[in-house]
Amino acid sequence: MDMSIGKAGIMFRRGWPVLLVLAVAVAACAGPDRRGPLGADLPPTPEARLAVLKEDLGALRRVDGTMRMGDADIRYSAYFDGADLRYVEERVGMGDYGSSVAEYLVEDDKLRYYRQESRRAAMEPGAAPGTFRQVEFELWFDAEGNLAGWERTVDGSLTRVPETEIQGALRHWEVLRRDIPEGRALSAAWGNRSAAGAIR
Repeated sequence: MDMSIGKAGIMFRRGWPVLLVLAVAVAACAGPDRRGPLGADLPPTPEARLAVLKEDLGALRRVDGTMRMGDADIRYSAYFDGADLRYVEERVGMGDYGSSVAEYLVEDDKLRYYRQESRRAAMEPGAAPGTFRQVEFELWFDAEGNLAGWERTVDGSLTRVPETEIQGALRHWEVLRRDIPEGRALSAAWGNRSAAGAIR
């Protein structure tokens, strides 16, 4: 099911940017569609807060890890302020199917912003062998950890966001945060809503 909700209130910036299904039928996601972050409780924007945080990563404690999911080779760096997870950078390699880099901003034990930039093998009918698409994908969350906005582009063009891709990103975050050593202990207390409950 595709999302069809208009942008509300906040100017979007193109970010980086799911996940492990890197070879996708891009043709199924034709047509512009975006939903903007809701409410006025995000000054400054999560992107701005992330940029400020990244300027001072050296002051945070870094934990590196790896994991595999199917054929995907995943490497991540998690950054902690004391016991609080603040930021995760993740790199995923899928061989001939592509690769991606993703960032997660965490505040008060909740995911507030996600962005991914991926290079995906084109699987739509008629695509020449060896063709790749540049896909950028962003998710915004409110202060309670509820999904509040999303945007996706393919080769620079705004496209519809399949619900399955949003759900895949949320499920992947659940797996990733449990793999982070400190995340295992905190996971029960963390709480972005399930993919089904978050989309409204």
